[in-house]
Amino acid sequence: DPANNSASCSFTVTVIDNENPTITCPAPITVNNDEGQCSAVVSYTVNGTDNCSFTLSQTAGQASNTAFPVGTTTNSFTVTDPANNSASCSFTVTVIDNENPTITCPAPITVNNDEGQCSAVVSYTVNGTDNCSFTLSQTAGQASNTAFPVGTTTNSFTVTDPANNSASCSFTVTVIDNQAPTAVCQNITVQLTSSGTASITAANLNNGSNDNCGTVNLSISSGQTSFDCGDVDEAFQVVLLVNDGNGNTSTCTSTVTISDNNLPDDDCDGVANVCDICPGGNDAIDNNNDGIADCSQLLNYNQYSSAWYCGNNKILVCHNVNNNPHTNCINRNALSSHFNHGDYVGPCTECAGQSLVMPGGGTTVSEFAELEVFPNPASDEVNIHLHGTESAAMLTIHDQLGRLVWTGQMEAGQIATVINLGDARFGAGIYTVTAVSNGEKMVQRLVIAR
Repeated sequence: DPANNSASCSFTVTVIDNENPTITCPAPITVNNDEGQCSAVVSYTVNGTDNCSFTLSQTAGQASNTAFPVGTTTNSFTVTDPANNSASCSFTVTVIDNENPTITCPAPITVNNDEGQCSAVVSYTVNGTDNCSFTLSQTAGQASNTAFPVGTTTNSFTVTDPANNSASCSFTVTVIDNQAPTAVCQNITVQLTSSGTASITAANLNNGSNDNCGTVNLSISSGQTSFDCGDVDEAFQVVLLVNDGNGNTSTCTSTVTISDNNLPDDDCDGVANVCDICPGGNDAIDNNNDGIADCSQLLNYNQYSSAWYCGNNKILVCHNVNNNPHTNCINRNALSSHFNHGDYVGPCTECAGQSLVMPGGGTTVSEFAELEVFPNPASDEVNIHLHGTESAAMLTIHDQLGRLVWTGQMEAGQIATVINLGDARFGAGIYTVTAVSNGEKMVQRLVIAR
């Protein structure tokens, strides 16, 4: 008032901000990874507005212009004004891994087999890389540091990343068998068949040939494979070729001996019937080494075995009439006529009893009656008994080739003697024991078995 008295009052006007701010997020973002990275740097902008003022804050995800990992990241933002009014938004950033991994296989590997093995232990390394991570898997072949078989093995690998990007490579491991097989031969005796022939195959010579890879192929590379009577008692060198099928070979040599002792030998001359040139005679003697039995040839007198002489200028012949062979002692000048009617030179060697007919009507002496040889066959010693004479006797033993191997004498009145067969002169075979007493000659066949 005029007196300066006063009174006062107050009131408030409150303005409430009830208007929410606004916020704008970008649309979902999809990008490929940055090269060589398992991520991508992504920039974005989030905008906010308010009638007054606001604060923008990120509540999830990653800031703009940072490296987002492969995959999807959700980014969330909120704008708030001083009146605590707020608004929020979210968006995604997806980084796609479109980069393939890389893989490196070794160059083709070639090695020789391990000694004694049909394989080789081989080690190798396969490398893979990826901008993120990867899994390496083998899809064919064998693992490193295992035994690879002879031949070529293809090894294949694949590297795969989490985004299922992949890469593959392959390489070969070749194992060469450079080890020769082992050739093992055996010496064999081949018996002639009843037709007087025989043949051999590689399997007959083989005695366990083997190879580090198992199976071997056998063949005969050199030497005779077919035989006949002319080969009896001969030894042939035959070469066995062993092939392992991988280009490696070895050879060995077998001694092949041809025999006919499994066949009938009616005249006991050591030559089978099918091979006999002089049936009933001794085909085994070939003093002139011409490859032909002497019994079948008209030779000079001194070319025949002395065991066949039966007196001055006389020689034994085998006379075979009606399959009844007997031995005659004839003048050497009569040989030609005896040949003409089928006789053979030398004594008959038939296993059954025979007669020795002396010239000029002389006494007939039975080979098996007057001269006894036992045991027969013999091995360690043989007994010789001489019957029907009280005179001294000269004893000789000739081998199958007519060679003199033993000589001895029985005194007058002596009827028996024993011969030791243990020394080297008496090998297994057929021998002729001859006793001469009072001009009479007696012959007996002796078989020595070992």
